[in-house]
Amino acid sequence: MMQQNASIMIVALLTSAAASVILTVQPLDTLAQEGGDLCGEAIIGDLELTSDVTCEGDGIRVEGSDLTIYLNGFTIRGPGPDSNTTGILVEEASEVRIRGPGMVTGFGTGVAYMDASGGAMRDVYVGTNDIGVLLDSTTGTYIRHDYIADSRIGVFNRASDNTVVEEVQMNDNDEGIRLEKSTGVDIDFNIIMDGLTALYLDEESLDNAIFYNIMFRNEVNDMNFASREGIDAGNLLGYNECTQGIPADVCLGRVLPSGELLTGSKEHGEGIERVIQTQPEDLSPEEEQTAKALRERIIAGGSQNQTNT
Repeated sequence: MMQQNASIMIVALLTSAAASVILTVQPLDTLAQEGGDLCGEAIIGDLELTSDVTCEGDGIRVEGSDLTIYLNGFTIRGPGPDSNTTGILVEEASEVRIRGPGMVTGFGTGVAYMDASGGAMRDVYVGTNDIGVLLDSTTGTYIRHDYIADSRIGVFNRASDNTVVEEVQMNDNDEGIRLEKSTGVDIDFNIIMDGLTALYLDEESLDNAIFYNIMFRNEVNDMNFASREGIDAGNLLGYNECTQGIPADVCLGRVLPSGELLTGSKEHGEGIERVIQTQPEDLSPEEEQTAKALRERIIAGGSQNQTNT
């Protein structure tokens, strides 16, 4: 059934990509050839895949900055999620962009940005890895409009600041998003479903923002803050749709650093399957319209996925 869902998602990404024109602003560094020639290779310029790549070890290593990897609908496949391998590794580089549609699957870590700055991943299916996306000691990286599934951790943000995780759909991950020692992370407009814990923040993750996410059918918790002090010390959250939280009030409205609840909803209880929260009062009409449009779009995407399960 997950293969069917993945196929549907990939078709949607292919359709979306067909409507856009890709411009290469610098010479292509390497073209993928049959037989996995790129496995373990270092990339210093733009890369455009022309075929699937199957690796017995690591996939692509990026050592250049200000470059783009175009997956072009192809797959980078590794030896398995229990291996100590990485599908695409961006290390000590800046402004590295990974553009789908395309798939990264079967690695210990699907995509990793380490000691990197900037950069973005968009329209990529990252599935059946131990860690889907790892951000380690990075700053200002965007994970946007991707599909991440069947991993122990979907997005692991470790000691990384100013990350944006937005409009991502996550299915069947033990943990959807995990933050450790992270500051200034924006987690907005995501669907996280059918896992164990949707979102986890450790005690040292402060001053992060979590808004307009939809979390449901997670067996353990939708949101888990390791300590109450993590909320009081600056994390802002609200207008999320969820039912199970630690502390319990994280699913009941917007929480300020003081602990004050700005917008309430129904009292949390066993009979409530889903908490629907109101729009914030401090948005302009234009911002409200934009937020409503984004919310309707991700709800429509989640409904389509559920229809096909």
